[in-house]
Amino acid sequence: SVRKHGEEIARLGPGDVIGEIAIVNHKLRTASVVSLTPLEVVHFTRESLEQLIEDVPAFGEAIRGTTADRLDGR
Repeated sequence: SVRKHGEEIARLGPGDVIGEIAIVNHKLRTASVVSLTPLEVVHFTRESLEQLIEDVPAFGEAIRGTTADRLDGR
């Protein structure tokens, strides 16, 4: 559950990415995410994410696309 000011604004599912805006655009988080079910996560530091973006251009394009979509409100 993605929440802003305590109100749910979205629901995420398997394979969804969270937290990329803060890392890619060097900004503070824009919402909180609360797990409603058990989950497994992969945590990236800024350095490891930047390295992955550099090493795998398609991954970088996908992350930038996700970030742009969320910032545009899509």
